[in-house]
Amino acid sequence: ETEEQLKLLVELIPDWICGKKASSGDSIF
Repeated sequence: ETEEQLKLLVELIPDWICGKKASSGDSIF
């Protein structure tokens, strides 16, 4: 399960970073 979660994170992190940069100062968390 942990390995699958890591794979999901690796896939989602780039989108999260792009989204964080795109939104001016708005944090997703």
